[in-house]
Amino acid sequence: MSKRDYYDVLGISKGASEEDVKKAFRKLAKQYHPDTYDGDKKEAEEKFKEISEAYEVLIDKEKRAKYDQFGHKAAEDAFGSQGFGWNDFTHQRDVEDIFGSGIFDSIFGGMGSSGTPFGGAYGGRAPSRQARKGADVSVNLEITLEDAFSGVEKLIEVPMSRTCKTCGGTGKGGGAASKACPNCQGSGNVRVVQSRGGARIMTTGVCPTCGGSGLISPCNDCGGSGVIQKETKTKIKIKEGVETGYKIKIPGGGMPSNSGGKPGSMHVELKVITHNIFERKGSNLHMKTPITFLQAALGGELNVQTIDGKMAKIKIPAGTQTHTRFRLKGKGMPRLNNKGRGDMHVQVVVETPKKLTKNQKELLKEALGTQS
Repeated sequence: MSKRDYYDVLGISKGASEEDVKKAFRKLAKQYHPDTYDGDKKEAEEKFKEISEAYEVLIDKEKRAKYDQFGHKAAEDAFGSQGFGWNDFTHQRDVEDIFGSGIFDSIFGGMGSSGTPFGGAYGGRAPSRQARKGADVSVNLEITLEDAFSGVEKLIEVPMSRTCKTCGGTGKGGGAASKACPNCQGSGNVRVVQSRGGARIMTTGVCPTCGGSGLISPCNDCGGSGVIQKETKTKIKIKEGVETGYKIKIPGGGMPSNSGGKPGSMHVELKVITHNIFERKGSNLHMKTPITFLQAALGGELNVQTIDGKMAKIKIPAGTQTHTRFRLKGKGMPRLNNKGRGDMHVQVVVETPKKLTKNQKELLKEALGTQS
């Protein structure tokens, strides 16, 4: 069965304005919506699909221009050999404007076995036309060992692409910045070459990019790209005891959706930078500190700084050898999720005097009972 002319389907003339197309679709959609149609539901589904296909083509300037030139051959190129399907319908929001969000969800809540959005229970949302979540963003963040010890809040500034509010993402502007349309080179017309029956047929039609004016005006704010780069600030809370490689997920902190969905997530991976005093091994901290030859020989007390900036005392026994390790229990890093703290291990390095006077040497020999 041959397809009806799209203009006839909507009951409008070829010169109908965009507003006329919308009004016609609105009227017919209300009339043939399967949830409200009094007659045969199957007939309503087919009719609703027919008017939706016509609307999909005629409300889009580029598709309409091609349809006006090539008829249903242009629709075949747009929708493929299988013809129009609900996956090709990109104006669900227009349906929502007509019926409200409740019926919108009813229409596009799932695909029925017949390939329509109504199925057996008139429910469903066409999966390929769902409002998709925005892209996720990955960020590497360096923190200090002190940050990892105490926990901290950080403000992350990430440049992200945002839809230009000035042009609504179209990239088009106005004013004196107009330039020749790159699609038609300023002529306002485009040539289309087709092969039919071994012959090459060339036709000329209105350029869909500039609408026949030959000029386009890029948006001043985005330069015609439709997007702008904007620094987005996100505050994150870092727990006590985190280590290098720890990841934090921030729902909604990623890129915005371009189809009405939720923003993506931000994934922050932490790197704890190397400390100039402490070496971290899990929840334990290790450090080296010098002691004098006299301290090692006679013993005494040694004050060392801990990761929280406080001081701790270590008792040095007489006769301590170099590289001896002392353990300060509970003075290391906090374990994640309030599971106590690790230990701090202090290794002493005995500093041997490099230069002694003759008198000092004699006194040392006498004290150690050695002979010259």
